[in-house]
Amino acid sequence: MDWLYLLLILAFFGLSVLLTYGIEKLRRPS
Repeated sequence: MDWLYLLLILAFFGLSVLLTYGIEKLRRPS
């Protein structure tokens, strides 16, 4: 298994989650 591939996928997933969280927070300010 290529570690680089796994790392890339993990980084992409983390970025996606962070982006979604940021967008939702922007959409609904506390």
